[in-house]
Amino acid sequence: MVPVGVAVVWLALVGAFEWLRPAGSDLTLCLFRNATGLPCPTCGTTRAVLAAADGRLADAASFNPFMATAALVGGAWGLTHLASRRSGRSERPRPHQRQCAAGGRSGAQEGARSGPPDESGGPYESECAAGGRYGALKRATLWTLLALLFVANWGYLIAREAGGS
Repeated sequence: MVPVGVAVVWLALVGAFEWLRPAGSDLTLCLFRNATGLPCPTCGTTRAVLAAADGRLADAASFNPFMATAALVGGAWGLTHLASRRSGRSERPRPHQRQCAAGGRSGAQEGARSGPPDESGGPYESECAAGGRYGALKRATLWTLLALLFVANWGYLIAREAGGS
């Protein structure tokens, strides 16, 4: 319910700003752009989301590729998640999650570890607590990749602005 509330407040603020803004004014909702004259990392997101909702995916990608993609992926994930909840089906647990739910292996077994984790039938308790053996590394890699894409997208927006397109 919170995302719906955020969307409603966002739409109300954008509408109020557009209604109250003097005709011909260069002011935008973006404080960063007003202060520096440069596009912020999310510049064009509103236009991208509106274009995507209208089916103009190429326009959406040109306004802000990263945020347009994030909105489409997030929307698809949200609809899929909502549909699975409404149908009573939840996501099937991954193999390590099923083994962790069954208790995993004890710390005593962890101290005697001599081979791969599947030799004695499942993950260690510490691996269950970490979301799987490589869960933390996967999350760190994902967040690093997303940050790099975010910065690359910002570079694209600045270059596009400098190019005058």
